Amino acid sequence: MEEKIKEDCEKLLVHIKKCKRAMDMDGYTDAGVIGYIIKLPFKKIHRKHFSEIEMYTEKIRHYVKENNIDLKLEKFEELDNSSVIFNATQISSLAYKQYEYRIKYLDILNEKITQLLKLIENSED
Repeated sequence: MEEKIKEDCEKLLVHIKKCKRAMDMDGYTDAGVIGYIIKLPFKKIHRKHFSEIEMYTEKIRHYVKENNIDLKLEKFEELDNSSVIFNATQISSLAYKQYEYRIKYLDILNEKITQLLKLIENSED
């Protein structure tokens, strides 16, 4: 079981790295229609890796709970409200805040998963 969870942790760390790279390429500014079209592949990559991150995080969260490990893995929650109308400056500001929030979440998750890997490796010794 520990080998499987170690493998999941390592895969999760790879997905975090790839997701952050895609987010950097996607950017967070409003680039108009052409910029949006150019960024579409990066948005798709980002979303794909983020869904993988959520899947692995859920598996790891279950492992942590089962083994009574004192490590809290936050669940990422993003608020969507399509009924609000924003102007261009507000959209740019909101996009940047969402970008910062995701990056912070991924950094904290990366740190906690690294801690978990160290705990698992220490328990094997």
